[in-house]
Amino acid sequence: MAKEISIEKKARALCASIRLKDQYYGERIETALAKHYGVKEYVVSSLMLEEFLKDQYWKVKELQVRRMEYEQLSPQERTYEDRPMSVRDYFDVPTQYHFYKYIQTVGLAFNSIKKQRELNAESDKVIKKQTVPFINKGKDFDCLSDLLEYAYNSYENLDRMQNMFFTRRDVYLNIHAKSMGSYKSLRKLARDVAIDSGEHVEVAFDNLKKSYESDVFDFMIDYVCGYKNITNEQIEQLKASKQSSDYLGFSIQPGYQYVSLRNDSKKQSDGPKKDVQLTIQEYIEETKREEEQRKSVSVDIEKGQGYGLKDDEKLEIDKFEDQFLESESDNLVWVGDYQDDDLMDNN
Repeated sequence: MAKEISIEKKARALCASIRLKDQYYGERIETALAKHYGVKEYVVSSLMLEEFLKDQYWKVKELQVRRMEYEQLSPQERTYEDRPMSVRDYFDVPTQYHFYKYIQTVGLAFNSIKKQRELNAESDKVIKKQTVPFINKGKDFDCLSDLLEYAYNSYENLDRMQNMFFTRRDVYLNIHAKSMGSYKSLRKLARDVAIDSGEHVEVAFDNLKKSYESDVFDFMIDYVCGYKNITNEQIEQLKASKQSSDYLGFSIQPGYQYVSLRNDSKKQSDGPKKDVQLTIQEYIEETKREEEQRKSVSVDIEKGQGYGLKDDEKLEIDKFEDQFLESESDNLVWVGDYQDDDLMDNN
């Protein structure tokens, strides 16, 4: 059984668990972006923080100076000073929550562009055209900063019920407070649980993630009730949203539609259909509509209702991959310094 930890460390562990694939294994988002844009991973981490923190980013530089000063102290002098930790160790829970979802948005944007490039490169003629939703008309961003800015704006402009009524006041970095101290990423915690329980590490990871997400989400509901000017109806809607599969985020694997292309010459002469580009908010709303449609069809079938389709007609329902993110991505974020969460915990 995993040792109970504080809500701050649960939120921190979630932020240290995001990877590009919606599963336990996968490449860190920072690693993938560093390879793609030809920069170091610490640069990616720093640019993520700069975009997310905006006018508070100067505190990152101040924390870096404090760390350099600490490293110049003698072992005896260090006993009287708190060792400066990673920037993210000074986030409060709301900041961790929004950073968690922002990183997801970065991964979703990057994966969507990557998927669109793969589809554009296909030379085979297929019966069904895959259409990836949104992102820069399927083109790569000129630089990493543009991608990160897009992701931030997309998250900030989500429906308020999707981003917990996010405002800039919800982002706070208090580098003069005591850091949360030693913590472990969700992946390391899952490994510990697996060793103790004998269950598969991916099962332990999934169970821990669901438990931590639930606790952090409940904390955010209380936070919103106390600090946001919203109605009781909205509060109830937020609480009800916990029953959905993506209440603490959304899949970073891009969804796509199947668009049927008929084989008759008349349709072929019209040329292929254009890709449908959606915003992240439109994608989430479309996914919800499709989920409701599938549920409706399922209920009608159970009731024995027919649709009266002719033999040459088809009932087409868009299919979306609707998984929640699991993965692990985080750590660090010193300008000019880098820690890999898989190699080192904060002590």
